[in-house]
Amino acid sequence: MTSLFAFSLLGILVGKAAELDEFCVVQDSDGYTNVREKADLASKVIARVDHGQLVWIYLGGMTKWPEVIFMDKEGEERNGFIHASRLKALTDFEHFTGEVSEEKQTETIERGDLNVEIVIGPFEQEGRTLTYQEYEEGQRYLIEIDDLPYWGTDGGMPRDQYRKITVQKAGKTMTVPDSALKNLYNPGLYPGNTKVTVNPKDDAIYITSFNSDGAGGYVVGFVFENGKFKSRAVLSPF
Repeated sequence: MTSLFAFSLLGILVGKAAELDEFCVVQDSDGYTNVREKADLASKVIARVDHGQLVWIYLGGMTKWPEVIFMDKEGEERNGFIHASRLKALTDFEHFTGEVSEEKQTETIERGDLNVEIVIGPFEQEGRTLTYQEYEEGQRYLIEIDDLPYWGTDGGMPRDQYRKITVQKAGKTMTVPDSALKNLYNPGLYPGNTKVTVNPKDDAIYITSFNSDGAGGYVVGFVFENGKFKSRAVLSPF
C-alpha cells in the first residue's frame, strides 16, 4: 500500500468517525454507570463502567440511549447502551491539537502549562515472539506479537510503534506506561489526528488518536487523572 493511498484512506475513515462517532467520558456521581442490553431503563444490565472511563458512541450519535463500545473489566471489547445523562462527549471540553515533526517522528501539543509529547519509531522485529496462523497452504497472517493480540494492521507486520508519551503539567511529569503502549502499532502521526482534551472538574487529561496503516483501524484514548495515568481504551468501531 502506498503512503498516499493509506493517508487518503485514513482521512476518509477519520472524517466518518468525526461525523458519526466520538469518544465520550462516563460522568456519574455514583462512581460508575450501568451498561444495558437494550436502549431501555428496564433492560438487563450487562456491565458497569467507571466514572472517568472512555467509551465510544456508535453510529447515530448522542441519542437518549446511545449505543456504545466499551472495554469491560476483563479488557474485552463489548457494546451496549448507556443513558445520555451519564455521558459527556470529549468535544464538549476544551481540546486542542499540536505540531508534527515527520523528521523527528514526534508530535508536540502545548497549551499554557500543559505539554504533551508523543514519540514514535520503526517497529522492532528483532527479539519479538511472532505468532502466525495459516489460512491457505503456504499463506499465513500474523495474529499475536509477544503473545498478545495487537492493534494497527490486519494480519501484517506493523510499520511503526509508540516509543513514549509524556505529559508535563504545572512542573509535574507523567508518562503512559510501556505496558499500555506495547501492543499499539501504526500510530497516526499527522496533523489534527491526535487530540488532547482537558476536563478541569475531574482534573483529567485525555489523549485520543485514530491509528491504522489503512487496515486494522482502531481508536485509542489514554486517561490521566489527578496527576497520574489512570487507564486506556482501545476500541475498533469501524
